[in-house]
Amino acid sequence: MILIPEQISHLRKQAVAAKEHVASYKDYLSAKDITSGDYSSRAFIGDSVLDNQFHIERQAYHDIMYCLEMSEYKETRNTDLVDIGTKFSIQFDGDDETDELILVEGIDGISSRDGFVSLNSLLGQNVIGKKEGARFEYIVVTGTSAKDKRKVSGTITAIQKDPKEYAHFIREKDKRERISKVYKNRRHELLSSDTPEAIAELESYQTISASQRLLLLIEAERLTRKVDRSAINRLTVVKKLLKDAKVLETTDGTIGVGTKFEIKINRNGVIETKTAEMINQAVSDEIDTDYVERISPLGYQLFGLRVGDPFSYREGNKTYKGSVSAISQPSAKEEEKGYQYYI
Repeated sequence: MILIPEQISHLRKQAVAAKEHVASYKDYLSAKDITSGDYSSRAFIGDSVLDNQFHIERQAYHDIMYCLEMSEYKETRNTDLVDIGTKFSIQFDGDDETDELILVEGIDGISSRDGFVSLNSLLGQNVIGKKEGARFEYIVVTGTSAKDKRKVSGTITAIQKDPKEYAHFIREKDKRERISKVYKNRRHELLSSDTPEAIAELESYQTISASQRLLLLIEAERLTRKVDRSAINRLTVVKKLLKDAKVLETTDGTIGVGTKFEIKINRNGVIETKTAEMINQAVSDEIDTDYVERISPLGYQLFGLRVGDPFSYREGNKTYKGSVSAISQPSAKEEEKGYQYYI
């Protein structure tokens, strides 16, 4: 099975929710272990129901993890023709509107209602490999009679070529390309200094957020079952970070590691709104649409800002300006999630 980043993001969120459901049985299971076994028939029936539900929910979690562990992750997109992971638009004959879709191999973790079309569907089978402007058609059986059929046809009106319109992994780019020059210079200064302040600032770059820790715990479980060298190398890095790094506490109303925020960026007169969470840096397959790295040009400028503060940063050969429009700290429940890893 091939998974695209959008699916992986959905599946990881489902894995987190499934783990929470399993964890909700912790007190029940602990009480059951120390119970004498002298149940009334009514209590016994209740326990049987809970036991069954617990096993169903635990199996649901393992099924999600199996999909994440055994699948191949697709990290590049084909934008010349329709392929797995390609975002494209179609117009059915007789319709005035177009539909924007993303082709996937299977629908694990997602729904066709969210704009995904499976390669196993008639539509998917008839658009894969086709270029922008190409026609497609297929026959749909509408009943039991041989006459109960109708032809469906249309045109691929557009293929999305802009990489910014896709969800992707931060690690698609080498760290050297993601890192801010200002941060590089600052790090060099800190390494050259032996003051307590410099040491404390360097250590701050080893902290992780609660949500990143939980994501990495799930990622470590997936990588454990992989045998290729790149997966083993990533697992080593992930395990070291999980062992050594501290989960940063809630900050003081500024953008810090673990803070979720909203910013507005002026891109050539068009105001773009972006919502993300600040992390120090990605070490495995964190999704770029959910996180902004502190070491990146944008993240370095945002760190420490408050609501209403302006900022500017360079992206390529251009400088963009923006402002912070909202900041929210993780709730106590969200922070607690980062410390728990269950069954």
